Amino acid sequence: MKTVCVIQARLGSTRLPGKVLMDICGKPMIQHVVERAQAIQGIDAVGITIPFSDYPAFSGFEWFDPFFVGLRRPEDVLGGYYSLAREMGADVIVRITGDCPLLCPDVSKFVLDEFWGAHGYDLYYNTAMNEGGWIGIDGLDTEVFTRDALDRAHREAIGLEREHVTSYMRRTMKTLYVPGFSGGECYKLSVDTQKDLDFVRRIMARIPVGDYSWEATKEAIRAELQQIS
Repeated sequence: MKTVCVIQARLGSTRLPGKVLMDICGKPMIQHVVERAQAIQGIDAVGITIPFSDYPAFSGFEWFDPFFVGLRRPEDVLGGYYSLAREMGADVIVRITGDCPLLCPDVSKFVLDEFWGAHGYDLYYNTAMNEGGWIGIDGLDTEVFTRDALDRAHREAIGLEREHVTSYMRRTMKTLYVPGFSGGECYKLSVDTQKDLDFVRRIMARIPVGDYSWEATKEAIRAELQQIS
């Protein structure tokens, strides 16, 4: 079975427009995401889905040229995943978002391993919320689902459930929450605001180049928080 990772990205973020192309330690944010996604063991190929209007801005980067690219309407992210998965011949899809530059391949692999080990579910995910907000770590977000689940969601989902790829799956299909190995820690590592971006830049600068592990990331976070305090 062919397993592909599809990253969704856009320039039209309301709180921090153009964030996925903003620099972090000498590279645009989205490049960090792509490189880390490529390092997930068990992934056969990596693709990226972006709105039609964003293509000129992305295509100027050398690293972007070799990738599978799916162009879509801004409001139909689900359709973008469906089209790109078909083009790439995917049987299994790993969903990553472009605003998670500290994505840890070992955490993503943990979710993928659950997919292969705990059969009978349509969607496996490591992000969850309660009334107080995110549970665990926001920024290592990984979802794994079958091609059949994606095809069904594409056929049946309407409205806002097309903007959020797995909303329909979570509402109608069998899902499994994979909590991972955060040890009860709660960190905000995705980038939604300038404050988030500044924090991630400081964390990234502390991580040894090429070390994408959660252990290295956790050590960098603790060192940064200790310095702040």
